[in-house]
Amino acid sequence: MSTLSSTLPGLIEMGQFGDPKGGILPMVNSMAEAQEILQDMPLFEANGKTFHKYIRNSSLVSGTWVNFNNGITASKGGYITSTAPLGRIESRLVVDLRFADIERDFAAYVERLARPHYEGLANDVGDAICNGTVAGGYQFPSIEEHIASASQTDQFGQTMFHTYGGSATLTSILAVQWGQDQVYGIYPQGHRYSGVEKKEMPGAQLTSGTNSSDMQSYVCDFSWHVGLVIADDRCVRRIGNIEPTGATNNMLGSSFKIRPVIDGLVSMKDMGKGAVLYMNRSVWGIFWKKASEDANVNYVPRNPWEQPEAYFDGHRVRFTDSLLNTESQVT
Repeated sequence: MSTLSSTLPGLIEMGQFGDPKGGILPMVNSMAEAQEILQDMPLFEANGKTFHKYIRNSSLVSGTWVNFNNGITASKGGYITSTAPLGRIESRLVVDLRFADIERDFAAYVERLARPHYEGLANDVGDAICNGTVAGGYQFPSIEEHIASASQTDQFGQTMFHTYGGSATLTSILAVQWGQDQVYGIYPQGHRYSGVEKKEMPGAQLTSGTNSSDMQSYVCDFSWHVGLVIADDRCVRRIGNIEPTGATNNMLGSSFKIRPVIDGLVSMKDMGKGAVLYMNRSVWGIFWKKASEDANVNYVPRNPWEQPEAYFDGHRVRFTDSLLNTESQVT
């Protein structure tokens, strides 16, 4: 069972540490609720403002068998120095100040209007982490971009892509072992709120209305400066070429069932210990149907929102709509 949320700081924990008075917490709570992958991803401060340099192992250290009175030489593993860029995404809320005359609690009204911005930022960052569909200033490579070949292997020769064999209208399941020196999120060096920002413009701002004429408005900018580091290839797997409809080339197919998922997990670091499985609503529906006939899936509500949670043989199963049903076949 994964216990990362209690041992490594994620989005909500970093928000609590950086802003104990709670000014930013409604934003990060809504973001984490909208995207479960953001509840799990631990966040660490980058060693740069727009980038993070890190070291990846290309091979482990080899020891030396010795006898008494024998000396040894220095042991060195294989290392690769890599740089992960940070991307920044922003959203702007504009509210006509005329609403202040008719709303009993204008601040509460503004907060209700802000919630879709929180969820939108979370979904866009989830897209960037899973499949890299965000355009513009987005920079860091996604997990699916990282595993884009069926023959790709990690630094120890284990296959990173496991297939259900579908050829059209496809999606994937992602398996991630979050952790320091494994897979983690980063925020700019010295940033107070783990990269999340909420900036209210002072006083009334002059903005353009829908008729292109000026109006006085409340204006607030929301942003998140974030990146993704895959420091250990053994800690990410993609189970792909899944057909999200019908009963073939997915978990309902008699030729495959759950075998590719197990193959992906056992090929990971420490046999997949602590790995979390991410799937979209189509695959979740197939998984739920499969769960109704197998005894290795358990539902346990243990989160702040009291949502049902599923575990596959001790591996937490999470939902994200960032995994699309329009993927190209991976060959």
